[in-house]
Amino acid sequence: MEENSYLLREDGTEPNGVSIRAVDILQQKFSVRFRGYDVQDVDSFLEVVAKELERLTYENTKIQEEVSVLRNSLEMYKKKEENIHAALVTVQKMADDVKKSAAEEAEKTISCAKNEAEKIVEEARHKSASINEDMGVMKGRAENEAQKVINDARAEADRIKDELQRAKSGYEDAMQHEKIKLQTEINTLTQRKIQFQTSLKALIETHQKLLESETE
Repeated sequence: MEENSYLLREDGTEPNGVSIRAVDILQQKFSVRFRGYDVQDVDSFLEVVAKELERLTYENTKIQEEVSVLRNSLEMYKKKEENIHAALVTVQKMADDVKKSAAEEAEKTISCAKNEAEKIVEEARHKSASINEDMGVMKGRAENEAQKVINDARAEADRIKDELQRAKSGYEDAMQHEKIKLQTEINTLTQRKIQFQTSLKALIETHQKLLESETE
């Protein structure tokens, strides 16, 4: 019987680490024995096995490529998520700085208004009672204006903070949805790969049993 370097060993592994290919099956030759299998039937079966192996190999290659693309997409989304998080942190810091600056400006305005009011009051003490009354009105107006500046600054800071929070929630929801979608696709491809390996193993086992029967 002619020696063949492509036959599987009894433990199911390829000899010398060489993977079996479709062309190996098509080129496989068997010695003819008395009352052995029909050569044409064996060749036909080998041709079917070779075509199926070629199809499974092609499908496996496509699956590997799809998995690679999905992994790259996942890495890209992770980088986008990191960039968005960094941007949100920066915007949050800017909002805090704006709020702090507005508060400082309001305090400065209050301080200036108080100083101005005290100066006006001090000067008014040397005038008539009617002038003192007018000065009191001016002081109250200055304090009201200062309080209005504080309230406006606080409202603006709160508005910016709320907008940032809503934007952050929207980005996080979108990223979570994309991550779940990618994970589902990866799981599906993994199942397809397992099915492919199972089919290929069964095919090789069938071929091995055929060879063992021929040898016997």
